[in-house]
Amino acid sequence: MKILIAYASANGSTKSIAERISSRIEAENIGTVTLSLLSFTTPCPSLYLEPFDVLIVGSCIHAGSWLSASSSFLAQNRNYFIEHPIPTWAFSVGLPPNQKMEEAEEKKIGDWVEERVGDGMRGHKLFMGQMKMEDMGWVFRTLGGCCGMRTKDGRDWEAIDEWADGIVKELRDVRAEAWC
Repeated sequence: MKILIAYASANGSTKSIAERISSRIEAENIGTVTLSLLSFTTPCPSLYLEPFDVLIVGSCIHAGSWLSASSSFLAQNRNYFIEHPIPTWAFSVGLPPNQKMEEAEEKKIGDWVEERVGDGMRGHKLFMGQMKMEDMGWVFRTLGGCCGMRTKDGRDWEAIDEWADGIVKELRDVRAEAWC
């Protein structure tokens, strides 16, 4: 089984989560995992997806949306997803201020990804990210400093591991069904 984990990251939180998911899945030895940073220099035609049996795609959320590199990846491969649905999971990384907004953002982005991926969509999860002052522009650092804004690392490694383990379980179940 060939698994592609494709992600877009602005300041490293999404990258660290993608790496964690990759290492968790690799440790279970269910297939070959390829980790790929999405950018505007990444090739996005369907040929890029052809060798893969499974897709895990992720992005950080800025201003309520995925980064344009990950959005473009889904848009450019939409026909491929329709013609060749492959099991696809998606994850987002953000820092919504409260539980209600977290649930709304997870649903909104999950529905948006599912609309682009189609029948292959298996699930979406929103993970909390990390905010560091040095990753912000000088205006936000200045305003944040005046308002008492603090840095935050909301990454929940246990939840990330649990999500990756759930994917492994589903893939094992699918493979077991195929053998029967």
